Amino acid sequence: PQSTTAVASLAALHSNRSPAQRSPSTTSRGGGHHQHPGATVDVAAWIDALRLPAETAAKFTSAGYTDLEMIFEMGLCDEDLDYVGVDVPLHRRLLRAAVDEGSFAPTLRAQVVDYRICGSVALYAITSRYKFRRSMLHLRYANFVTLYAKLRAIERDRAQTASPFADVGDPLPKLPGSRVFVDQKGPTFLEQRRKELDEYLQKTLAVAANDAKLEHAVLAFLELAAESFAALGPPPLGGPSAGSSPA
Repeated sequence: PQSTTAVASLAALHSNRSPAQRSPSTTSRGGGHHQHPGATVDVAAWIDALRLPAETAAKFTSAGYTDLEMIFEMGLCDEDLDYVGVDVPLHRRLLRAAVDEGSFAPTLRAQVVDYRICGSVALYAITSRYKFRRSMLHLRYANFVTLYAKLRAIERDRAQTASPFADVGDPLPKLPGSRVFVDQKGPTFLEQRRKELDEYLQKTLAVAANDAKLEHAVLAFLELAAESFAALGPPPLGGPSAGSSPA
């Protein structure tokens, strides 16, 4: 994201009106116009993840700063924070850093980005982010099989405990199957497998986003579960830089 010195102040736009009073479809940035997606993310959850007082979230809401996507796109500058009423210098620095560094991911994001051969084993690189947590993993296809089995077990248990009249269905995507009569270490196969695993991961994230049990299983798979970070304390001011980082 651009630094806030290169972005017009939200509070100054349209005669000092708040973002809630602006048209969400004509966000101006860097000389161009970008269609705003319209979907909003809970600003209170963001404030809470920053370990800031609850009254800070109330100030943002009262000032009309309720769309986190717009805040991240437009940035926060001193005039914005004055308008909102954030007076504590440490809180101001933390809010600015969280936006400037793009260190906060309100929803779980993950991608299979690469592959490599380690000895006789193919490993697939996965980058993931959730709130202030980040991870970079190199996993085998067998790890995806284990995840798939765990998610299926959750759905099986749910079906057994559900009402016999309930339409439980099977929302989980299918895992790409194993292949025998191919060169499994060749670049053509590995790149195709990477794409297939990434497609599976994206579909799984979409399903898990609406199901707490499935989401927790996916977070554990990506080593982003909250309990993995509970003892690490609050995030650094500038946001995480590499590897795993605290929530």
